[in-house]
Amino acid sequence: MTTYYGGIDGGASKSIAYIFDDAGKLLGSAEGSATNQWLVGLDECLKRLDEVVAAAKVNAGLDPNVPLSICGMSLSGADNPESKKNLVDGMATRYARASEKTFICTDTYGGLYTAAKNGGIVLISGTGSNCHLVNPDGSEANVGGWGHMIGDEGSGYSVAHGALKIVFDVEDNLEAKFSRDDIKWIRHQMNEYFDVAKRTDMLKHLYSDFDKTKFAGFAGRVVAGANEGDKVCTHVFRHVGVDLARHIVAIAPSISPSMTTSEGWSGVDIVCTGSVWKSWDHLHDGFLATIDAADLKLGFRLLKLTASPAVGAAYVATADAGIEMPVDFSANAVLLYERKPIA
Repeated sequence: MTTYYGGIDGGASKSIAYIFDDAGKLLGSAEGSATNQWLVGLDECLKRLDEVVAAAKVNAGLDPNVPLSICGMSLSGADNPESKKNLVDGMATRYARASEKTFICTDTYGGLYTAAKNGGIVLISGTGSNCHLVNPDGSEANVGGWGHMIGDEGSGYSVAHGALKIVFDVEDNLEAKFSRDDIKWIRHQMNEYFDVAKRTDMLKHLYSDFDKTKFAGFAGRVVAGANEGDKVCTHVFRHVGVDLARHIVAIAPSISPSMTTSEGWSGVDIVCTGSVWKSWDHLHDGFLATIDAADLKLGFRLLKLTASPAVGAAYVATADAGIEMPVDFSANAVLLYERKPIA
């Protein structure tokens, strides 16, 4: 009898569920809404998790009301034991059809174990940002992940915020680096994207109608500007590259000397997840300059995922149950950049 496993990558913007058989074959998937419990509330989060699992089952040719054997849920916002317990208990008591066993972990785990079986660093740059290290001995460290009020440096939110702040600061005469001519293009994009005619119209988007996902979505316009060489947009992306590298510099002292890359040499695999990494061409100058300025001797490989972190979510959940679900880790990422250790 075939056993079925599930994996969910649940973020602040959307969620993706995968269904696998016991040979590791992907049978079906589905996409749903955001499942960060701190953004949507626990009740709504649980409901959305059940819905996306059910939809993935249907797409896999399975009965949505028959529980999976194990389902791993790698979720943004599942950062402490209490929140994990609330999610596990909620799924068990209210949505038992989803899975016989639910395993909850943070969104960092899903990304890491999609491409790096032996551990390493995952550096998330999506709507928000986070950086997490897992050493070969199981010890861990974390930098960031505190949300947009305190952190989210190097994220899609910070891309949008950085560009919009330059617009506001130039028009307030607080920013001398850019002129009013420099901000014309991004100012027009702001008006169009948020459907505003003047700056004061933005107040509702910054206060009463603030929507983090929509706000961070403005990063897409900044990407377009950077692709065309816009001065403001390229500046913002360089700064975001700096912030992403600062996460690596901060976490580097916690990396075990026994850490090796998936290629077998001394160093660390850094799994890069989130849509901001699609703009590596605009990030790399700031990123690499910051690594060099810190005199970091660390060897590392930047790996951009080509598969959903839902793969890693299923892998860690089955591993927790003593089952090794077959995963071709090397097929799940492409190499962005590689640097050998500096003597």
